[in-house]
Amino acid sequence: MKAIDFSGFAFREGRHNDSAVIWVDFKYDRAKIDLVKSLKGRWSRSEKCWYVPDNTHFRTLFGMEIPPVGKGVLSKLSPVNARELQRMKEVLQMKAYSPSTIKTYMIEFAQLLYILKDVPVDSLGYDRLRAYILYCINTLKISESQLHSRLNAIKFYFEQVLHKPDFFAEIPRPKKPSTLPKVLSQKEVKRIFDVVQNRKHLLMLQLC
Repeated sequence: MKAIDFSGFAFREGRHNDSAVIWVDFKYDRAKIDLVKSLKGRWSRSEKCWYVPDNTHFRTLFGMEIPPVGKGVLSKLSPVNARELQRMKEVLQMKAYSPSTIKTYMIEFAQLLYILKDVPVDSLGYDRLRAYILYCINTLKISESQLHSRLNAIKFYFEQVLHKPDFFAEIPRPKKPSTLPKVLSQKEVKRIFDVVQNRKHLLMLQLC
């Protein structure tokens, strides 16, 4: 695939309508506009600028840094928020959480801290946190189980470290999907009965 020439373009992170976007800046040029349109770029009337969704595809295409995932994020935090992560770890340890839970909470909480950069997490407002959760859902598209895990980590920080139990109460939690119980079909039950040779064991299974 032929490489796209992005000389004359400037890319920056931003938010638009509660979604994470990449703003695409350039001096007016019909060819550049056509190129952005071919990438499914959209025009913001309020910001007077073109933009695309902030995701791995466009970050790679534009040569922008891709946010680290997993434990790799722990070494890329600003000093101010790295201290808050350490505070949370100490509270988790004092409350005797298991090592696996501590590790999970730290990694999930660190994803938020990385996005905040130098913005102190303890100054985070409701609107900014809400926007981050929507970013996790709409842009990162993380699974429901991981979203619950990430929200649990953030909730622990605000309630147990900052002692703000009412702050997180306003954040809605995703509904857990309802699933049918896992049961054997009639044919599967019959196959089990057919291979049991001991009559006593067969009667026990049938009673069950």
